[in-house]
Amino acid sequence: MSPEARIVALLGQIQGIAGQVAAVQIELQELRDALRHDSDDSSREEIEYTISQLCTKLGVSRQTLWSWWNTGNGPPKRHYGRRVKVAHSDFVAWQRSRTKTA
Repeated sequence: MSPEARIVALLGQIQGIAGQVAAVQIELQELRDALRHDSDDSSREEIEYTISQLCTKLGVSRQTLWSWWNTGNGPPKRHYGRRVKVAHSDFVAWQRSRTKTA
Protein backbone atom coordinates (compact mmCIF):
# COMPACT_ATOMS: atom_id res chain seq x y z
CA MET A 1 0.00 0.00 0.00
CA SER A 2 1.37 3.40 -0.95
CA PRO A 3 1.97 6.01 1.77
CA GLU A 4 -0.80 8.19 0.30
CA ALA A 5 -3.29 5.32 0.39
CA ARG A 6 -2.26 4.50 3.96
CA ILE A 7 -2.84 8.12 5.00
CA VAL A 8 -6.30 8.09 3.44
CA ALA A 9 -7.13 4.84 5.22
CA LEU A 10 -5.92 6.19 8.57
CA LEU A 11 -7.93 9.39 8.13
CA GLY A 12 -11.03 7.30 7.49
CA GLN A 13 -10.41 5.35 10.69
CA ILE A 14 -9.93 8.60 12.64
CA GLN A 15 -13.23 9.97 11.33
CA GLY A 16 -15.01 6.77 12.37
CA ILE A 17 -13.54 6.94 15.85
CA ALA A 18 -14.46 10.61 16.16
CA GLY A 19 -18.08 9.76 15.37
CA GLN A 20 -18.09 7.04 18.00
CA VAL A 21 -16.58 9.39 20.59
CA ALA A 22 -19.25 12.01 19.82
CA ALA A 23 -22.01 9.43 20.28
CA VAL A 24 -20.57 8.37 23.63
CA GLN A 25 -20.31 12.01 24.74
CA ILE A 26 -23.98 12.54 23.89
CA GLU A 27 -24.98 9.45 25.84
CA LEU A 28 -22.91 10.56 28.85
CA GLN A 29 -24.53 14.00 28.74
CA GLU A 30 -27.97 12.40 28.64
CA LEU A 31 -27.14 10.34 31.71
CA ARG A 32 -25.76 13.39 33.55
CA ASP A 33 -28.87 15.39 32.68
CA ALA A 34 -31.12 12.55 33.81
CA LEU A 35 -29.29 12.26 37.12
CA ARG A 36 -29.28 16.01 37.65
CA HIS A 37 -32.99 16.35 36.91
CA ASP A 38 -34.12 13.08 38.44
CA SER A 39 -37.32 13.55 40.40
CA ASP A 40 -40.72 11.94 40.83
CA ASP A 41 -41.68 10.66 37.37
CA SER A 42 -45.30 11.70 37.81
CA SER A 43 -44.36 15.37 38.21
CA ARG A 44 -41.48 15.39 35.75
CA GLU A 45 -41.70 17.83 32.87
CA GLU A 46 -39.55 17.70 29.80
CA ILE A 47 -36.38 19.74 30.09
CA GLU A 48 -36.21 22.68 27.70
CA TYR A 49 -33.21 24.86 26.89
CA THR A 50 -33.30 28.60 26.33
CA ILE A 51 -31.31 30.05 23.45
CA SER A 52 -28.56 31.12 25.86
CA GLN A 53 -28.35 27.68 27.44
CA LEU A 54 -28.28 26.04 24.03
CA CYS A 55 -25.51 28.35 22.77
CA THR A 56 -23.44 27.55 25.85
CA LYS A 57 -24.07 23.81 25.45
CA LEU A 58 -23.08 23.92 21.77
CA GLY A 59 -20.25 26.45 22.16
CA VAL A 60 -21.67 28.70 19.42
CA SER A 61 -22.95 32.27 19.24
CA ARG A 62 -26.61 33.25 19.03
CA GLN A 63 -25.94 34.42 15.49
CA THR A 64 -24.63 30.98 14.50
CA LEU A 65 -27.62 29.24 16.09
CA TRP A 66 -30.10 31.50 14.28
CA SER A 67 -28.18 31.00 11.05
CA TRP A 68 -28.57 27.22 11.47
CA TRP A 69 -32.30 27.64 12.07
CA ASN A 70 -32.68 29.95 9.06
CA THR A 71 -31.04 27.34 6.83
CA GLY A 72 -32.98 24.43 8.36
CA ASN A 73 -29.93 22.92 10.06
CA GLY A 74 -30.57 23.73 13.72
CA PRO A 75 -32.30 21.67 16.39
CA PRO A 76 -36.12 21.77 16.34
CA LYS A 77 -37.35 24.78 18.29
CA ARG A 78 -40.61 25.62 20.04
CA HIS A 79 -42.11 29.08 20.22
CA TYR A 80 -43.85 30.36 23.35
CA GLY A 81 -44.96 33.81 22.31
CA ARG A 82 -41.67 35.61 21.74
CA ARG A 83 -39.64 33.03 23.64
CA VAL A 84 -37.90 30.19 21.83
CA LYS A 85 -36.89 26.95 23.54
CA VAL A 86 -35.53 23.58 22.48
CA ALA A 87 -36.72 20.40 24.18
CA HIS A 88 -33.96 18.17 25.51
CA SER A 89 -35.28 15.17 23.59
CA ASP A 90 -35.30 17.19 20.33
CA PHE A 91 -31.77 18.42 21.04
CA VAL A 92 -30.46 14.90 21.66
CA ALA A 93 -32.13 13.54 18.52
CA TRP A 94 -30.70 16.43 16.48
CA GLN A 95 -27.19 15.85 17.88
CA ARG A 96 -27.40 12.13 17.11
CA SER A 97 -28.50 12.83 13.53
CA ARG A 98 -25.49 15.11 13.09
CA THR A 99 -22.98 12.57 14.44
CA LYS A 100 -24.32 9.79 12.20
CA THR A 101 -23.54 11.87 9.11
CA ALA A 102 -20.10 12.94 10.37
